[in-house]
Parts: sequence; structure tokens; C-alpha cells
Amino acid sequence: MRIDLSCPVENRGVTVKTNSATNEPYALFKLFNLSEKVVLGVKFTARAYDAYGKELGSIPVELTDLDGQPKSPFAINKGVSLSEISEAKHVVADITEVTFSDGEVYTVSEENMTEINYIQPEYDEVTRLKSVAGSDAACYAQDPGPYWVCVCGRANKQEDTVCVRCARDKQTSLNKFSSHDKINKAIEEKRVAEEQAEQERLAEEARQKEMKKKKMLKTAAVAACCVVCAAVLIAAGRFIYGFAVTKIADGKAQEGKYLEAYQMYRSVNSKNIGNVSEKVKGNSFSNLIQSGILTADEENLYYIDNKMMLVKENKNTGEKTQLGESQGVNLCISGEWLYFMDPNSGELNRIKTDGSITESVTAEQISFYITIGNDLYYLAQDADAAQDITSAQQQQQQVSMALYRMDTESKKTTKISTASLYALDFYKGKIYYIDSDADNQLFVMDANGKNVRTVVDQPVYGFAIYDDVIYYSNGNMQEGATMPDLTLESISLTGENKQTLVSDKKVGLITALADGIYFTNYDDSFLYCLNPETKEVTQTPLTDFNVYNIADGYIYYMSTAGEMIKMKTDGSAVDNMGILDPTGGSSQTTESTTETSEAEVSAQPAE
Repeated sequence: MRIDLSCPVENRGVTVKTNSATNEPYALFKLFNLSEKVVLGVKFTARAYDAYGKELGSIPVELTDLDGQPKSPFAINKGVSLSEISEAKHVVADITEVTFSDGEVYTVSEENMTEINYIQPEYDEVTRLKSVAGSDAACYAQDPGPYWVCVCGRANKQEDTVCVRCARDKQTSLNKFSSHDKINKAIEEKRVAEEQAEQERLAEEARQKEMKKKKMLKTAAVAACCVVCAAVLIAAGRFIYGFAVTKIADGKAQEGKYLEAYQMYRSVNSKNIGNVSEKVKGNSFSNLIQSGILTADEENLYYIDNKMMLVKENKNTGEKTQLGESQGVNLCISGEWLYFMDPNSGELNRIKTDGSITESVTAEQISFYITIGNDLYYLAQDADAAQDITSAQQQQQQVSMALYRMDTESKKTTKISTASLYALDFYKGKIYYIDSDADNQLFVMDANGKNVRTVVDQPVYGFAIYDDVIYYSNGNMQEGATMPDLTLESISLTGENKQTLVSDKKVGLITALADGIYFTNYDDSFLYCLNPETKEVTQTPLTDFNVYNIADGYIYYMSTAGEMIKMKTDGSAVDNMGILDPTGGSSQTTESTTETSEAEVSAQPAE
């Protein structure tokens, strides 16, 4: 590949998405400012390729009014329309011009181009490399002569003594991370250093204990006895109370009263909460990332009709009831409440399952939510960071998001995390999520946001969890490839036992259920199902759709013609609601006016 090593901006990744309101593709570019100055504008050529690597064409793009801070990513939410190249599956950006805040303009020229060749280690070797060089390590450090390559994967000019991307020292990178043997040496040095640090910690801990023991001996015997007795009584009381509540909750769970059991477990922070959390989840993560148009409880299905009105259908009798007069998407069921998002305002509301009461839950706009019993986890603007955002950042939608948890009974809200997560699921008491600032790797953390751990240390395009197994779409990009692998992989909750399940399809959306692992294929418009035991892949009856949801043996989907259709997973019992009309009228047009796009298209291709 040929790059301009002096160019102050590089593209670190491209995501191609589809605007769910207009069904038009757009691209999000993760640009990175390598310079020490603020970038105000960037011009580049976007070259588009189809799923097979064939170049479809290119469009000139100009992004202005930016705020690209030094050594930082920027323009992440600046969508570029691909309506003129609607078949695009992969896009490459060639930077041509960069404008700085001081008025200087850098122009990329052919004479500054350098041919770059990388030596890419095997996957296991990259994992070993990351263990000593850092999570951003991508390849061996190399010095072929005209340039040198940092362990982070960035090529630098020969005279650069530190990497322009990560600021690693050139000699250190080459001396420690340029070969298999040197990695072995670095791993051994790290092990020795860790052992020495542990010995020093234990010695300091012993010294502190000895000092504490001497101080305690100076305390009066009677006073010490009183303190110890009080502490024992308090600890015993807490233990006895927690034990008693947990035992009562265990009984509730055995009786099938999962919501009551979940609330009791939460009140005493019981580890048994994982036994019932899946029973009280308001909807599956797979459904919610596809507009959440279907969910279910033991007795009823809940979905939206062709006018986006809320419908309850008895699973035994087939009787249908419209709930209230509100339109909604992203449905979640929790006890006697059906939660839904207003498709126009983005506010979260809820309605009694008998339709008697409708009320607002959050006044602010939220981008994603899920209910677990009486806990509501949702993504919204970080209230603490909002006051520091400039008006220019607001116009560019550069808003910091945070994950919150609300107790829907008391309305008490707690900030859980400020990580750049955009896809999250709650499974057995823990939160699994993709972090866009960490190359789309998959992480897990406790329900309170603590004990963050990496589960999949490679790009993940989508995932689903069932029966303690994570199924995900592999986002690795092979050398010379024009789009990611998108193979279907499985891995344990602890990040072990990784397996490739489907390699002959480009896996997109995934739904993991007892009867199989459902997934879409980027190369066609079909829905497939993998039998996790036999590893057999079959094509389902669903072959014409934009979004699909699955619950209790039913598939509810919107066809490419805009029809809302419900049927069983075997293709029987088809119920056609008609063409979606989000205005609430009787029009049969397929145009959708709901504002549910995932990013605003703010940069249009030049005429």
C-alpha cells in the first residue's frame, strides 16, 4: 500500500450502515489527528467496494467545521451518504487535504507517497504481542530502511524518533517488539518484574500488618474488646439478613415469581441474581437493536401494527387488543408494564398491559435501553460532561454518552459507565458490550460498572448470548481484503474455547435461541439458522425483510416493501398487517417518516 507519511490525518476505520428511515447506506469514518494542531476541515476521496472486493466507484468528500483535537480521533459521527453507490459494503478513505485552525493547509501529493509493506504475525502471536506491548499492538516493529513501522501498526518517516500515532520510542519499539524471540524475552522480563513487584507488595503488606499489630497492642483491652464485639455483631447481622432474604428469594424463584425474586436478590446484592435475570429481561438484545418491534411474556405477544400502534395478542386465543393511543418502538415487557420509545421524540414511556395507564419514564432522549425486572439500563447524554461541550461540538453531535441504571419504582438513577459502548446486553447479572473506542472489542463488566474485562480482543460486528456461550460476527480484516471476515464465531463467557462455526457467509445480525442461532447474511437477503449441536446451517422461510424480531416461536418482520408480517419460525400462520404507515393514517405508501436513523448524514458527495 502507498501512503503519505507526512499527512497529519489518517483514517483508522470505516463502518458502513443503513439509514433505517430512508433505507440508504452511509459511511462513518474514524479519522485520527496525528498532528499537534487542531484540524478544522478534511477533504478525502471515498472509494467504495462491493462484498466481493470489486470497486464500485468513488466520491469526493469534504468535512468542515470540525474540532479535531491533537492526537485524538474526530468526526466519528459525521456520516457520509453512499446513496450514489448503494451496493457499497466496504469503503476506503484517501486523504487529499487537511485544514488547520491556524489557517495552514496541508495537501497530499504523489511525490510524498511511500510504498509500505507490513509483516503481519499470526493471531496467536498478536495476542502474545498485546500482552507485553499493549492492547493497541498490531504487528512486529520493523525498519526496512526508507521508513520504520511501530508496533501499533503505524508507518513513520525514518527520521522520526517517536511514533506519530502512539508516541512510542522508535528504538524501544524495535529493540523489544520486532521478532518472535524478542517478544519471548519481553514476556519473560514482564514475568520477572511482576514476581518482584508481588514480593515487594507482600513484604510491604507484612510490614503494615506488623505495625498495625503493635498499635493495637497499645489500645486498652476493654476498648479493643468492645470494638471487636460491635464489628462482629454488625457483620453477623448483615450476613444473617442477606442470607435470609436470599433464601426467601430462592423460594420465590422456585414458585415462578421471578420478578419478586429478582428484586429481593438486588436488595442484598446476592450472587443468585443470575439465576433469574434472564427470566425478567424485557426483550432480547437482538430484537432491541432492530427497533424492538416484538416481545412476549408468558401469556401474550406484544408488537406494533402497520400504524406503529401497540398491540397485545393472546398466544392461546389469538385475541388482539390495541393498547392506548400511542405509537412506539423498542418494546420491553416488565411485569404489568409495557415500555416503549416514542419514535418521534425519542422519549421513553410505559403503559399498563391492560391499557389503563400511560406515563413518561424519562424526559430526555435516549439512544438505547433494556429492562431487567424493575431495573432500567439506558444510554443517554452524560449530564456531567454536557456543560463542558462547546456549541460547535453540539452542532457536530459530538456528545458524550453514559450508561445509567434507574430503579423504575423509586426513580433513583445511577451512572454506571462512561465507556464508548454502543451495543450492550445484560446476561446473568453482568453487562456485555462493544466499545467503539477500543476497536469494537467485546467487554464485560459488573452491573455496577466495575471489574471491566475483555472477552473478545478483536473487532466484533454483532453478538448474542445463549446458554453461557457468546456468538459473534468476527470483524477481523485480513491483509489485502476489502471487507472484514464476518465469520460466525463462538466463545465462552470467560473468553475461552473460541470456535469458528460459519465461514462461508458474511454474518450480520445474530439471534441466539434454544432452537438455533439465527443470523443474516450480507451477501443476500436471507435469514439462516445454525444448529449449535450438529453445526448444520439451514435457510429459514424469511427471505425478504429489512428488520426481524423473534420471540416465543414467532418471527415478526418488516418486508422490503414495508409490510409488517408475523409468522411462526417454520413459516406457517402468516399474518400480514399491511404496509407500515408511521403517520397513523390509512395510506399504503412504503415511505417511512420515523426519525430512527443511527447517525445524521451531515456530509454529502460533491456533484
